[in-house]
Amino acid sequence: MLQKIIRTDNAKTTILIRLIVGVVFLSEGIQKFLFPDTRGAGRFEKIGLPSPEFLGYFVGSFETICGALILLGLLTRLPHRLGHVAGQYFPAAKRRRLLVGR
Repeated sequence: MLQKIIRTDNAKTTILIRLIVGVVFLSEGIQKFLFPDTRGAGRFEKIGLPSPEFLGYFVGSFETICGALILLGLLTRLPHRLGHVAGQYFPAAKRRRLLVGR
């Protein structure tokens, strides 16, 4: 299982996609710290998520770390899987009122 998560592909197209995705994740994560009112906690508060300050720092850190890992080609499958799970959970939880929000 660990080998499957660690394994990566060295094809030229994979490297190009990894660079693009890594730069996007890294820049979006950094922007959450530089512009918290529009990209971080303020945005999360506007859409009604609970604990927007915590989520702003958490998501910013997560995106920055995962972007760096993807750029370096380390654990490239792990950020993808974690991001996919989080991206599916939070909107569904919000719709079903599993998250206590405003």
